[in-house]
Amino acid sequence: MSDIRPETPLDRAGSLRPSTLLRFSDQGYTEPTWEDLRMLMHVAQLSGSRAGDLAGVSSRKVRKWASPPSHPDHLPIPYAVWRLLLLETGLVTLD
Repeated sequence: MSDIRPETPLDRAGSLRPSTLLRFSDQGYTEPTWEDLRMLMHVAQLSGSRAGDLAGVSSRKVRKWASPPSHPDHLPIPYAVWRLLLLETGLVTLD
């Protein structure tokens, strides 16, 4: 019998900045950037469409959040959406 278990998104959370995984009210929390969103999507193997489905928004909105600030359509990702995506992908859990 093998002791090897499949890798989960939580195992790969080390790729994300730990300060973005904290709750908004936690000291040390930092707002996620467009790069953090892209990393989350990569780690959790989410397409823009799937991320939008999980967050209840269009893939177009996800593209705006995932675009660099120099892009004219860039928007920062709201904390509530970021937290929901972290929860939905298992990268954080409710205490």
